Amino acid sequence: MFENADVAGVISAGTQSHVNVKPGEVITKENCKEISNIKVVPSEAVSNGVIVSLDSDSTWTVTGTSYLTSLTIAEGAKITGKNLKMYVNGVETEIAPGTYTGNIKLAVE
Repeated sequence: MFENADVAGVISAGTQSHVNVKPGEVITKENCKEISNIKVVPSEAVSNGVIVSLDSDSTWTVTGTSYLTSLTIAEGAKITGKNLKMYVNGVETEIAPGTYTGNIKLAVE
């Protein structure tokens, strides 16, 4: 839960992939450090949810598309972003105080 917070950025579930390790490549002593080089791309949650809660004194400036499974916006909290739209289970939804669950996408369009 964000309390009296001013946050800017992407908060999201994501898909991770190794940058320098090809699928099926055998990890050896020589290339073992390559597995720590990971790229994360925001995407819908698959098995672990992302829960965000903003109290009345918090602001989240969304800078890129973010995927959540639960979002609670207290009265007075602010979520902003350039051309920001929210979709809940694929349906465009007004960003307003309340609790939203399911497949939530905050899109900077």
